[in-house]
Amino acid sequence: MDVCNTLTFLRCLLYSVMQCVIRTLSTVFTSAFAAKLKSINDDVILITGGGRGLGRKLALHFAKFHPKHIILWGRSKGPLQQTAADVQSLGVSCSFQVCDVSNRDEVNVNFKHVVQSVGNITILVNNAGVVYGKSLLEEADAEIENTFGVNTMAHIWMVKAVLPSMMSNNRGHILCMSSMLGMLGLKSAASYTASKHAVTSFMEGLRHEVANYSGINITVIHPYIIASQMFAGCQVRFPWLFPALSEDYVAERSVNAVLRNEKQILVPRIMHILIFFRSITPIAVLLPLLKFFGVDKTMDTFHQGN
Repeated sequence: MDVCNTLTFLRCLLYSVMQCVIRTLSTVFTSAFAAKLKSINDDVILITGGGRGLGRKLALHFAKFHPKHIILWGRSKGPLQQTAADVQSLGVSCSFQVCDVSNRDEVNVNFKHVVQSVGNITILVNNAGVVYGKSLLEEADAEIENTFGVNTMAHIWMVKAVLPSMMSNNRGHILCMSSMLGMLGLKSAASYTASKHAVTSFMEGLRHEVANYSGINITVIHPYIIASQMFAGCQVRFPWLFPALSEDYVAERSVNAVLRNEKQILVPRIMHILIFFRSITPIAVLLPLLKFFGVDKTMDTFHQGN
């Protein structure tokens, strides 16, 4: 009887592994050879963290497809003003508001103003993020709270604001800028990785909640290290093997994922293989491998540039 149970277990395990490989390859090839892009000419897009870095690039890439209007939210007026002007120079209507998205009251007040001035948001881009790059005991309590406030709670407040109109109209798209660290851990970034794991799970739960709304789409992006001010100084042992991604590349892949209604993308695509092997590799084997590739020292040369 024990032998039969063991064989049944191994058969189920093998089937699960094969299904994982098939679905991973299917996702990769579907992403690479997806069909035509949808029109966003009638869409109103709200981008958090839209003044600088990846948020700025997302705004400029979305502008190439001529949406009805783009709204930028962020904490600093100067970068928001400059990005809005650059979007407008491309012939796209654009406005901005100074807003701390980790503050629920600020989100609700500013969101009401947006709806009154430009109408319902049909594409939400949750992009704002913060990282401190410190060990748990070095990181101040206020920094940990801000990490979860911006990286996790802001996503929840923003989705709660836009979701009612999306459901009422059966129309909308939510783009979540997560991270490969929403699937993996990293030394000296425990609170950051925890906040990204939380938002990844939040989006998975949300996907189930809107499953009966055919016109609402959710896209989650998991990029590898981005060569940006936010992760200034981060490096791996073999940069020629795993080079940092440019903001332009990540923004282009993210916008295209929205236009193709893709559900989730890992950037670059080779990360699908990494996640698969991580899921079947014992921790006792995984940790020495990560150490060999210098992952444990990635944040050693980090200098804060949020």
